[in-house]
Amino acid sequence: MFNRMFSTGLISTLKQTRTSSIMLVVLTGLFLAACGGSDVKTGSNQLLTCDVPMVPNAAATACVAPPPYPCNPPTVANETNDGCVVGADPSAPEPFVTPMADQAVLYFNRAAVGADNSSNDPSYEGYRLHTWSDDTCNAYADGDTDWANGRVHDGVDPNYGAYWVLDLKPGYAGTVGACGNFIIHIGTDDAGKEMGGGILPCLFLRMILTLHV
Repeated sequence: MFNRMFSTGLISTLKQTRTSSIMLVVLTGLFLAACGGSDVKTGSNQLLTCDVPMVPNAAATACVAPPPYPCNPPTVANETNDGCVVGADPSAPEPFVTPMADQAVLYFNRAAVGADNSSNDPSYEGYRLHTWSDDTCNAYADGDTDWANGRVHDGVDPNYGAYWVLDLKPGYAGTVGACGNFIIHIGTDDAGKEMGGGILPCLFLRMILTLHV
């Protein structure tokens, strides 16, 4: 009834000119569409809503976990996925070996230069770990290694590469300022030193990952 009254009123008011007739058609069409004259059914286009932290997928048909926040190594996305922190990536696979009490594990990954990280990967042959203690860093339970005869790796992790298991002084790990000196190298020349050949005092965490890039 309201539709007919609205249209009749428009006709009586606007039928005097051609321009008025055109306006009548446009206005009537808009009114009918707003009142159900369209083929689109109300409620057929429902918006997908997702609980935080989930987000809609590309087709907006399901809720999925958001992509990791972009971070440059060695940082990873934080717990709320809105920033970067230095720490372990929670989505990374578990290491092959984890340290026992009073131990540290050092990983050395050469996958970026062709290592396949199989159990007998020849990419790690000849590499040695030189460790020593001084007045500043003295974490190791045993004595210093000889530069020409360093530690041979204990095995190869399929994800993180060669690893060394290091015995520490009892109760030393996790103490304030805890650290140990080490250099990974091949041969006895300075050119064989990895990671720039610097002295790396690092035992604040007992899991140490190093990369050849």
